[in-house]
Amino acid sequence: MRNRRAIFSVIASSIVLALTAVACEEDKSSEFDDQKLADADVPDRDLFNIDGATPPEGGAPVECKPSLPGQFDPVWKSPSKQEACSEDQITKYFDGCLDLDNDKTLASQSCKDFHAENKACADCIERDDNTGPVKTFRDRYYYEQNYPHCVALIQKEKGRDETCGQKYFEYEECVRQSCDSCFDVKGSVFQDYTDCLDKADDSGECKRRADEFDDNCFKKGYKVADGGAPECFAGNGRKPFFLNIIKLSCLKP
Repeated sequence: MRNRRAIFSVIASSIVLALTAVACEEDKSSEFDDQKLADADVPDRDLFNIDGATPPEGGAPVECKPSLPGQFDPVWKSPSKQEACSEDQITKYFDGCLDLDNDKTLASQSCKDFHAENKACADCIERDDNTGPVKTFRDRYYYEQNYPHCVALIQKEKGRDETCGQKYFEYEECVRQSCDSCFDVKGSVFQDYTDCLDKADDSGECKRRADEFDDNCFKKGYKVADGGAPECFAGNGRKPFFLNIIKLSCLKP
């Protein structure tokens, strides 16, 4: 259970809305072994609303239950490094698209300008098949850091198999797809989505996927120096996390 709580914390903390300017707060619930992750920032859940709706006052809480699509079959695609971005471009991408402290999101004009002026780099970071360092969903409405593919990329470079990255991805997709419909519930807030992720983490198909993830990642110590991919979790704070994972996937030599 502790391992699943740890990875759930990373999933929740890596999900960010693209169309809503949100503030950040310290993630005090992180249980990841790496202390650096305990300092990561996550979106302020109270500021998330669907279509500007406000949560009902005095009524029943919004109900958002996990529900997997009937034909759930996550398709794993092996990642590849693409030497498409300079360090300066990577920093500009973060500053223009992901810097929530300055109200920059994927929908910001600064982000649109970056894509127009740095197409090759932007296409590497936000890949159409979501194997890049930043995964986007619902027409770029929300996004996640791509830890699973980073793990697989680094492990492959070291001659290791990709079992951990694939099982990580399948588990992450299970909880995400189970709760993606929360974004359609009028009056829901971001906390409703993360609560749904927590429920999905504990039951049915996603629990089975979580157990496979535990067996192939945590029990093999994939974050320790000789165990797999500690590079994917290096940094101290939200910006260093993003810059690091983007560099691992897209930096020019």
